[in-house]
Amino acid sequence: MSDALVQQGLAVERVDNAARAENDPWLSAVARGFLEEEPGEVRREAFVGHTAHRRKLGVYDATSPQPEIPVATFASWPSELTVPGGSVAASAISAVTVAPTHRRRGILRALMAGELRTAAALGLPVAVLTVSESTIYGRFGFGSAATVANWDIRVRRAGWIGPEAPGRVDFISREQARELAEALHERVRASSAGEIALPEGHLNRFFGTSPDAEKAERLRTIQYRSPAGEVDGIAVYRVVENPDDFSESTLELSWLLAATDDAYAGLWRFLLEMDLIGRLRASELAVDEPLWWMIADQRAATITITDHEYVRILDVPGALASRRFGAADTIALEVDDPLGIAGGTFVLTTDADGGAVVDAVEAPPANAPVVRLGIRELSSLLLGTVSAVTLARAGRIEADDPTRIARVFQTTEAPRLSFWY
Repeated sequence: MSDALVQQGLAVERVDNAARAENDPWLSAVARGFLEEEPGEVRREAFVGHTAHRRKLGVYDATSPQPEIPVATFASWPSELTVPGGSVAASAISAVTVAPTHRRRGILRALMAGELRTAAALGLPVAVLTVSESTIYGRFGFGSAATVANWDIRVRRAGWIGPEAPGRVDFISREQARELAEALHERVRASSAGEIALPEGHLNRFFGTSPDAEKAERLRTIQYRSPAGEVDGIAVYRVVENPDDFSESTLELSWLLAATDDAYAGLWRFLLEMDLIGRLRASELAVDEPLWWMIADQRAATITITDHEYVRILDVPGALASRRFGAADTIALEVDDPLGIAGGTFVLTTDADGGAVVDAVEAPPANAPVVRLGIRELSSLLLGTVSAVTLARAGRIEADDPTRIARVFQTTEAPRLSFWY
């Protein structure tokens, strides 16, 4: 990975997670890369604990006026991605930055290609990331795999026509919500394609329970408890007052976790019917939210769709065999991978229960329809966020029978990732 960079006088080094002397300048580089203010002492101290699970890399330029601050950063850690009907080990990637002073030198390509090959060698079938810019990662084989919906609801106009949940909603402290969230998210994640295991430190960020939390006092947390006494859902939000009309304040929903349909209905109804709220804004929702069918006036909601989670397959048999499929069939895939990590020809055989067997072959069998595609497009198909018919019509894949391919990859729910990392 580092040969091309060494020729430019650059060095790639692993950051010691326990050393403030290495973490502090690395965090400065990340903050600069994402246009944030220079971190203060409290944030720097908390950062060490929040990110102890990450493998952090820095690219250093000894000729820089500040040689201790890396000119590029990269972080990754082993995680688990939920796929339709199952899960797969994944390399989660974050904190990818290159200083504007060192652009167009191949630094990102060297880091990304090297780390993807490392993840593949470690037996991780996929890599995942969330992106601030959607045009960067396609060249490395990442495909848009889980889009999200952002809602802006005029709550008084919306009206509730959904079911009446039998349980109760109560306010709880942020600390109580944090204690509940990890286990609750695992319940939700088990059946939510696109979700990954919660990274360490994220819960403190969500609930403002770490020393470096900003304006944590603005956060409010609620829970839904079933008639049996089980806490099946929580939500965290804050209210932004309208200075011209106090009764038209805006509720900004940060995160809603609901492990049951009753919890989902109970939490949403509570939020939509709260006093003094004129608008509710929420992001990172699914594109097929049941909420759309729970409000009387659907035009009360303005919904925008955004690409969010990107997936990169590193091992085609390992990735495909981890999920369940929508139809029993045998199809052939001719996969092109510009990085040479996961390309080849494969036969995917699925059964009536959705199980799959994937074999690498020299040539596709004569009796199987063939789909010719890049690793980027196959990565987009993995979670079911897009139909093979749509990709064929868009000119992104070539398929003997796009409809037949689409039936195999079809899913019953749109994938979604409910947070950034």
